[in-house]
Amino acid sequence: GRLAFPVSVSVSRYYSDLRDVVRAVVKGGASKMAECQLGFQVVWAQVLAEMPARVRLVVRLLRFWRAEQEWEGDSPPDELLEVLAVDYCDHNPSADVWQSVAGCLLAAERLESCHIVLTHCYRVTDVWVPLRRLSRPVVMHPSNPYRELTRTFCWAGLVAKAAQTNQMWWRARPGIKVHWPPERKAEVGRAMVSRLSSVGEEILCA
Repeated sequence: GRLAFPVSVSVSRYYSDLRDVVRAVVKGGASKMAECQLGFQVVWAQVLAEMPARVRLVVRLLRFWRAEQEWEGDSPPDELLEVLAVDYCDHNPSADVWQSVAGCLLAAERLESCHIVLTHCYRVTDVWVPLRRLSRPVVMHPSNPYRELTRTFCWAGLVAKAAQTNQMWWRARPGIKVHWPPERKAEVGRAMVSRLSSVGEEILCA
């Protein structure tokens, strides 16, 4: 017989670009936010698809890393991982894939002090005024200036998982040029890092 599995379908009005979505939110207020959410996601998906291959590969590896973890609550959303990847690659254009993944995980470990607003889809001044007043951490949605991402899940779990992985990475791949804190001396297993490395090599060879 055929396999049956649930499928979720979302329907949204067509928006030609981000400004069209923002205008709909400004005009309709909170009542329009849910309807426009898919529009924001579509805009960002188009922008991400045009990113360099290195950025897209880093995103895929971060998603694989997330899938390998056991989360007590909600796992970090795709958009947050994508923001970390794009932000690191924007500021470190000469870093290779593994340096970029390591840099993203280091940023995740230090999430409590992060303030990231990508400007690929909107300007910093477009951020909804109440969100500009938030204390750190602040990681804005990459295409939705009305949504902040760290308030959508328990980010402390991400910090702990990233710290554990960074310890493993530091031991397993000592050649990566990332400024690791000098006090890191823990001897922990390398299994997860080996799996991440093998998956990355498979993606690179695909």
